Amino acid sequence: QHRGFWTAGVGVYVLWNLFTLVGALAGDAMGDPKQWGLDGAACAAFLGLLWPRLKSRDPIAIAVVSAAITVITIPIVPPGIPVIIAALVTAVVWEWRHHGDGATADEGATP
Repeated sequence: QHRGFWTAGVGVYVLWNLFTLVGALAGDAMGDPKQWGLDGAACAAFLGLLWPRLKSRDPIAIAVVSAAITVITIPIVPPGIPVIIAALVTAVVWEWRHHGDGATADEGATP
């Protein structure tokens, strides 16, 4: 575990910085990211990380509410803020559902 931790940590550090440098030096040669469809890559990666966690009603409901709040607030607030608002709502709802009355949802907690 110790060796795996350091191998992963050093690998991420070196590769992150290396590819940041490559992007800074050669990024303009690639052209417009929208032309390649890369503007959706971050969303797809996030969905790939989120999808395995959506196994019960609570996480699915929270994801739907957060997505709806993001879409609703996009025309109202500056860029980047809708995601922060959705994250705050997610944290509040999660806390309320799982810790609000001292029990977890698995123990029969009712909001």
